[in-house]
Amino acid sequence: MRALLSVLLFVDALARCQVFIVDIHNGPGTSFTSISAAVAAVPPGAILEVRPGSYVETVTIDAKALAILGAGNSGANIVAVSDIRVQNTQASQPVTVHGLTVGTATSTNCAGQTTWDEVRVDWDWGCSGCAQLVLNRSTLKLSAPAANCSAVAEACDFSGQQGCYDPGLCNIPPTPGLTLDHGSFVLRGCSVQAGIWIAPPGSVVFAVEGLRLVGGSVKLLDCRVAASNGLAFNGAVNGTGTMRADAASTFTPFYSFVTPPPVIGPMPRVSSAGAVLGNTITVDVDGVPGELAVLLIGMAGPPLVIPGFADAFWLAPMDYHFHAIGSVPMTTGVAVPTDPSLRGLRIGWQAVTFDGAGNSKVSNPSLDLVL
Repeated sequence: MRALLSVLLFVDALARCQVFIVDIHNGPGTSFTSISAAVAAVPPGAILEVRPGSYVETVTIDAKALAILGAGNSGANIVAVSDIRVQNTQASQPVTVHGLTVGTATSTNCAGQTTWDEVRVDWDWGCSGCAQLVLNRSTLKLSAPAANCSAVAEACDFSGQQGCYDPGLCNIPPTPGLTLDHGSFVLRGCSVQAGIWIAPPGSVVFAVEGLRLVGGSVKLLDCRVAASNGLAFNGAVNGTGTMRADAASTFTPFYSFVTPPPVIGPMPRVSSAGAVLGNTITVDVDGVPGELAVLLIGMAGPPLVIPGFADAFWLAPMDYHFHAIGSVPMTTGVAVPTDPSLRGLRIGWQAVTFDGAGNSKVSNPSLDLVL
């Protein structure tokens, strides 16, 4: 299996072998001191390795395949950027943003896979018209709806903007942690929290739901959804759309007002521990104990719906293989080759489970970034 993964990664790395260093302090080996200048100058498919520093600039990635890999979003390695905009990509133009702290971040009209990995957005994150959006281990603050996007999120924290109530001064409600305006989201291990009311003691305010549906669909696996403070007339989830959730998901202060009624039941879920060069990726498959599970590995690809399955597969159709077959729960792993040229590539995991009657279910995709 190590040899198989090496082949998969090598094939996907062929078009992404050029690496450039961005360092605002112009240290040894620096290619650019500005991220924007680098984005404009480097060839499509390049990797920008961004060293720690504060980059006060608006970075626009327009119709270009690119990977921006920051040194980190906390502590001494923090890479802070004012604004990042990914827009107008074609299906063959993937964009990856990793390890940054960003003021505002948006994905707009993106046909190519757009990945936000270990990113902290302090002010506002949003997406519109994106066909394959991947959110991993990120902290995202939202005020606007996610409109017409197909997305998967794993181990992310979504939070809304805070509200203000003070008689005669302000009456601005907080926003939900996530608003889905059509489109489709699959969330695994995520927290979705509405913003809080800031109000004088004794004020009467009404709670805002943590998750709002406006004709969209959402699948929640081991997630936590919470409304804001205030009188709880709305549930943790509110709106009109399709909602599915497993029993591991929790809702505060109570369940939801969703039309049609949500479907609650067992569903398989996959989680992986990340892909670091020279280390082993550990993958867990959970769901109904004892069910048969088939685990697939491949390169991350666009969502593909196969007849007979209710959920899409997010693996490249020509670049996936069967990794393991066993009973739920199942834990397995695979070694990542020690080859720096593989940084920035994306490995996908997804499982199919079968019950005793032969019925099948598809898990969430778990999409790892090689670092």
